[in-house]
Amino acid sequence: MSRLILACALIGVGGCESTMGPEPPAPRKPRLSTQPEPKTVELRWADRADRLVIMVGTNPRDVDADGFPDILDVTAMLFEGRGGDPVFVNGRFEFELQPLDETVQRPWRVWEIDEATASSAAGPTLFNLPGYAFSLDLRDNGGDQMSAIAANLTGRFYPSSGASQVNCVPGKRIVQIGGTSRP
Repeated sequence: MSRLILACALIGVGGCESTMGPEPPAPRKPRLSTQPEPKTVELRWADRADRLVIMVGTNPRDVDADGFPDILDVTAMLFEGRGGDPVFVNGRFEFELQPLDETVQRPWRVWEIDEATASSAAGPTLFNLPGYAFSLDLRDNGGDQMSAIAANLTGRFYPSSGASQVNCVPGKRIVQIGGTSRP
């Protein structure tokens, strides 16, 4: 009989009771969002900028339908401090198309944007960040009817406060102009 009691005790027939109850399901882990939290940047004016970033649309527009691209859409953004937020600064811009063909005489195409025009171009740009939106017209600067050529767009900003000139961040902003845009 003692063997029977021992066997019952070992296999739990003896009526052990659990005070824990069934284990609750594990809490659900929060799902990570694939959408970043939007960051709002104040549209503010400053006296100087430390960096200039320019972006140019890859497909110039043919607004007069003559088969030759006419307009380069450019966005310029000025930044205050290293890693700082974009700001507006009173001043003027200068943009230059530099042909990739080294045999073309330089400077080739230059646009000077005065302070009044720059000020009127200031506003929210890409992702509602402070910046300047310009349309550089090839017809006002040597014409649009030329052989196809690839060029890099560079830029400079001259603050009216007398602070140092700001050159655009190095990089390739290549556009294809000239030739014909008709298939």
